[in-house]
Amino acid sequence: MPFVKAKCTQCGEILTIDDEAPTWRCRYCGSTFSTEEAVNSFNGASSEFVIRNGILRSYRGSSTEVVIPDAVTTIGDHAFENHSEITYVFMPESVNAIGNYAFLGCTGLTRIYIPRIGYSDNGTITGLADYIASKLKIYFCIGKGAFGGCTGLNAVEINTKAEKDKERYINIHPTAFSGCTNLTSVSIGYSISKLLDGVFDSCDDTTVFDWAYLHLFPNCAQVVRERARTGRCIYCGGKMGGLFTKKCKDCGRQRRV
Repeated sequence: MPFVKAKCTQCGEILTIDDEAPTWRCRYCGSTFSTEEAVNSFNGASSEFVIRNGILRSYRGSSTEVVIPDAVTTIGDHAFENHSEITYVFMPESVNAIGNYAFLGCTGLTRIYIPRIGYSDNGTITGLADYIASKLKIYFCIGKGAFGGCTGLNAVEINTKAEKDKERYINIHPTAFSGCTNLTSVSIGYSISKLLDGVFDSCDDTTVFDWAYLHLFPNCAQVVRERARTGRCIYCGGKMGGLFTKKCKDCGRQRRV
């Protein structure tokens, strides 16, 4: 029986209620209100969002640009599925996980910025727990098919502002970006030090990667493997030049092996 804070939709008083009860009676004004609406009201979320215990379970709106409330820690499975009208989603730093098929079929989505997926300040024990979970492959911060079929998606940023010493052993499911055939820019921060094979296999030769560990995990994308095989820049596909130190003539990155 989880108890959470809520705001009476009639008088505005703050209450503690049972989150599993469909309705609740206000002890101040005596009115009966929807638990879901009262919890959303307390969290500053509109009726467009269904939020329970920090999990955004579904989206009922029709906006082209969506601002996810700060109270959300997890975007649940199928939460935004087939909302093709959405072009941009603002994700707060409170979000640390994106569930399976969360944005499946959001064909209008053009870019996504994920500030601190999997981020935590809990220290060594949490880091060790994350490491064990990743080895067992039981936890994905970005789940199966999370952005599957998002054919309009052209730019992805994940943890680009995370600090290097805040590294977490987190996993992105290999099918998270399946069908994202128009990705031209993939930027990933230091806090992600490994990608599983095939995560970005939908990318083509137009995709530019900005990730410090790409040379260690070229199997994350077919196009990267092909660039490495043909001696081109693995980051942008440009031609490598230079007598002693091979450097890309397009992006300026040095070859790393």
